[in-house]
Amino acid sequence: MSGSRFTRFAALFLVVSCLLAGGAAPRTWRVRMDGSGDAQTIEAAIDGASAGDTVLVGPGKYVENTLYIRTDLHLVGEMGPDLTIIERATSYQIENAPVLWLDSLGTNSSVSGFTIARGTAWPTTEGGGLVLYRSSSTVENNIIKDNMGWGGAGGVTCIYGAPVVRNNLIYRNAGYGGCVFVAFSGATIESNTIAFNIGFLYPPGPAFAGAGIRIMSSSCVVSHNIVVFNWASTGGGIFCDDPQSAASTFSCNLVYGNEGGNYGGSLADQTGANGNISVDPEFCAAHPDSTGNFFLQSDSPCLPGPGAGGVWTLVPCGLIGARPQGCGPTGTESATWGAIKSVFAR
Repeated sequence: MSGSRFTRFAALFLVVSCLLAGGAAPRTWRVRMDGSGDAQTIEAAIDGASAGDTVLVGPGKYVENTLYIRTDLHLVGEMGPDLTIIERATSYQIENAPVLWLDSLGTNSSVSGFTIARGTAWPTTEGGGLVLYRSSSTVENNIIKDNMGWGGAGGVTCIYGAPVVRNNLIYRNAGYGGCVFVAFSGATIESNTIAFNIGFLYPPGPAFAGAGIRIMSSSCVVSHNIVVFNWASTGGGIFCDDPQSAASTFSCNLVYGNEGGNYGGSLADQTGANGNISVDPEFCAAHPDSTGNFFLQSDSPCLPGPGAGGVWTLVPCGLIGARPQGCGPTGTESATWGAIKSVFAR
C-alpha cells in the first residue's frame, strides 16, 4: 500500500472509530447484594461507568466507603428508597466521610431511589449525607436521614453549581444548616419534607442558626417544601445569611413549629406571601420521626385544592412536601425538643 493510500486509510479508520465511540449507547450497570450483577459493589460500578450510563442498584443494605461520582451518570435504586439503602461504613467516627460526593457534574446526572444514612463529616467543612460540589445534578425521591455534617449540612450540602433537590424525605440530620445547606449556588429546593433536623456550628458558637434550610451567598428557588419541627437557636426553619440569599424565590412552603423561629437571619417571615403558610401539616403518624411515616391526613393543608385543610391561599400550590395523602383524619401528638435532640445523643 502506498504512503498516500495508507494515510487516507488511517484517516478514514480514525474518523469511523470516533463516530462509533461517540454513538455508543449508554450502558446500564446492575449491582446486586449477592454480587451477581455487572459489578461487585456500587463503588466498582461507578468507577467503571462512562458518561450517560446508569448504575442500577438492587434492593438491600449496602455499607460502603464514601462514593465519589465524577462522571455524569444516573445512580438509581431499582426498588425505591424503602428497600435500597446506602450507609457509610464507619459512622460518626472518622473525618470527612459523607455517604455520597458528587463532584463537577452537569445536568445529565442524578441520584434517586435510595435511603442515604449514617454519613458524617467531622470536623471538616463538608456535609454528612450528600455533597454536591460544583454540580448541577438532580437528587430526587430519596430518604436522607441520620447523617451529621459539622461544617456542611447533615443532609444535603450544595456548594456552587445549580443542583435540583426534589421530592426527598430529609429528617433526623444534624449539622451546619442541619438539613440542607446551600452556598454560592443557584439550587432549586422543591417538594421536600424537611423535619426533625438539628442545626449547630463547628466550632461551637453562641448561635446555632438554621436547621431546616440554610442559604448563604446564593440565589435559589425554594418551593413546595414542608419544613417543620427542626431545632436551632435561631431560624430553625429557613435561615438566610445575607440579603442576596433572602432575595431568593420562596413560594408554597409550609414552615411550622421550628425551634428558634420559622424564618431567620436576613429572611423576613414569608407566611402569607406567595402561598407560604404556617400550620400543622397533619402527618398520619403521631411520631413520624420514629416511624418514618410522613404521609398526610386527608384534611392536611398540604394537599392540592383551594382551601385544603381550611387554609386558604391566593396561590394555587398543589401538593406540598414529598408525600401524598396516606390516611384519613388522625389524632396527632406533638414531639418534644428533648426527644428530637436525643436522636443525636448517642
